[in-house]
Parts: sequence; structure tokens; C-alpha cells
Amino acid sequence: MGKTNGKEGKKAKPITNGKKRDRGPDGKFIKGNIGGPGRPEGSLSLIGLLKAKLVEVDKVNNKTYAQLLIDRIIKEAIANGDQAQIKNILQYVEGMPKQAIDLGNANGKPFEVNVTITE
Repeated sequence: MGKTNGKEGKKAKPITNGKKRDRGPDGKFIKGNIGGPGRPEGSLSLIGLLKAKLVEVDKVNNKTYAQLLIDRIIKEAIANGDQAQIKNILQYVEGMPKQAIDLGNANGKPFEVNVTITE
């Protein structure tokens, strides 16, 4: 049957907005667009559920699941000598090393840039 515009079974028509037919100037769907407003308010996401679970406290260990997860990651890296886990930890904590960008030309000299501004 398709989406309706709230009237007795009539199909909703997309609203036009200049050249774009479904989005307003801010990029959001405009009211009445059959594309809809996106995820319904109050719906659950996997990330949201995971974040909520990580702040819960485990009754046995009296630590949050986030603390237990970090303990496990550290144990795998240090006690078990897991090189991949050590690399992951360092990259999350320190970040990836910065890469140098050579701005010279083939002769090793800097590029020359000429800019002309006209009104």
C-alpha cells in the first residue's frame, strides 16, 4: 500500500523544495516527505544498549562492565604478551604517528604559488 499522508489511504506525495525535492536548506528531511524523519524517538540502538550495559556494576566483582573490559584488554596485552592488543592500546591512548608530507617539487625545492585576486 505504501506510506500515506494521513488521509484515507491516499499515497503521500514528496514535497518539492526548489531543485531538491525532499530536504530543507539545513539538509534535514522537510515536513511531509515520505522519506520520514529518520529513527523514531525512543527507539533503541545497539551502541546505546552497549553503552548502558558498560556503566552497570557487576554484582560479583563490584566493578562496572567497562572496568572489567579494560582489565581484560590490559591482561591480554601485558600478561599474555598480545602484540596486536598492545598496538591497539597505544594507538587509542597516544594516537597514530603523524605522517610527514613533502611539499617540495621534483627538484626538492618548495612549490611556488602565485595568486591573483580580481574584483
